[in-house]
Amino acid sequence: MSNIKPISDLRNYAAILDKQKALNQLLLKLQDAEKSVAAEGTISADDLEAELGVL
Repeated sequence: MSNIKPISDLRNYAAILDKQKALNQLLLKLQDAEKSVAAEGTISADDLEAELGVL
């Protein structure tokens, strides 16, 4: 049995591809962040506030 998609499903194919591309980019950035945290560690909330100038 073939798996044929109706035309209405294919009209939004470009939007689906764009959404998937954005999701992939987000996941890559999250993966990079995880590697950075593992390699460099994190800073405390107090240090972050001091760096951002929050009083």
